[in-house]
Amino acid sequence: MKQTLILLGATGLTGSLLLRQAIENDNVDSIICYLRRSTGINSSKLKEVILSNEGFLELHQLDSADAVICCLGTTIKKAGSKKAFKKVDVEIPIHFASLAIKAEIPKFVVQSSLGAGPNASGFYLQCKSELEKALMDMSFSSLSILRPSLLLGNRKEFRLGEKVGEFILALIKPFLFGPFKKYRAVKADKVAKLMLHEALEGASGVHVHESDLINS
Repeated sequence: MKQTLILLGATGLTGSLLLRQAIENDNVDSIICYLRRSTGINSSKLKEVILSNEGFLELHQLDSADAVICCLGTTIKKAGSKKAFKKVDVEIPIHFASLAIKAEIPKFVVQSSLGAGPNASGFYLQCKSELEKALMDMSFSSLSILRPSLLLGNRKEFRLGEKVGEFILALIKPFLFGPFKKYRAVKADKVAKLMLHEALEGASGVHVHESDLINS
């Protein structure tokens, strides 16, 4: 049975890859993207709902769908402040999750980060942990959380910190094995592929996918 998916973050690194994979997937009937600007993609499967920054939080209902996939993510530098960052990475995903529950959408798939969890430290990981906990407290039939390490791929914007991180991780990759394997950088298309799989075929319950398993 072909499925309808809702996608947040379709213009980002992982989201843009996932969108193209979904369009090419015969098991996907349609993809509804809620976003600030058009993807520029022309496909009969694609429906775009353009919203302002505030429009995301002012939305009162979602279209009917089989799963919501959230690839939203920014940086404090790009967002302009910690408050603005938290709106994108925490408040909007939680708001859409609550709308999904109201719309009786059974599955929610979200991209989090390596290091998120109850013992996370630092503002960024604490935000990701807050999001994870909020989603776990909701009654989705299937919740999939992916915690990738540094993502590899061609971003539309240049991020110096990530480029430095890629260089360092490439140098030390031979030493990252055993319990340290999860720190290896992971290709964004692998993350996208697993997120799409979980949206289409994810089993019931809460499933956390750590970076080393995503990278395998």
